[in-house]
Amino acid sequence: SEDKPEGPAHGQGDLLENKEGGFSLAVPRDLTAESGFGMTTIQTPDSTEEAGPIFLAIGGPNDSKMTLDDLYAENVENIGDFRISGKREIQVGGKPAYEVDLSGAPDDVEVVGKYVVVSVTPMQYFILGGFSVPARWDSEIAPIYAAILRSVKFFRPEEEAFEMPTMAAEMPQASSGELTKQWAIFAIASSEYGS
Repeated sequence: SEDKPEGPAHGQGDLLENKEGGFSLAVPRDLTAESGFGMTTIQTPDSTEEAGPIFLAIGGPNDSKMTLDDLYAENVENIGDFRISGKREIQVGGKPAYEVDLSGAPDDVEVVGKYVVVSVTPMQYFILGGFSVPARWDSEIAPIYAAILRSVKFFRPEEEAFEMPTMAAEMPQASSGELTKQWAIFAIASSEYGS
């Protein structure tokens, strides 16, 4: 039998509920999370914007009915500076999903990871991505990604809470602008998901 690595990947931490996004997930021990406007960012203590490890979960209502194939086309096929491989069907929280492997160097640092798109309902989506440098992915970061993914549960998003603020001063600020950068890295900024 294989020994399981010790550390945050196997130590379930606090449950975080993102009401605007319509999901909850467990933040592994020793990791930090910031959440707001349907997005949750999870980082290790040594995360950097360029090399990770970073996990980004986004969820919320769709403007119109979308199938899983529609979500995949909208969010994965146009992912930007990443190469996509290994498309496979999985279940997340009992819902149909496509998961892919990512690789690329969006900030001149080679990273690898995984990205999953979930059709919670025809009117609700969920996306989780995670990446790190290749040397850390398989042994350390992939198990954390898998633990986060296994913990995901869905509920109806609070659409009133999902309204975007009208003034920039009202936007939540992540340290060093990581939240904004991650949104762009995963190429999810789409008017398709505004409310």
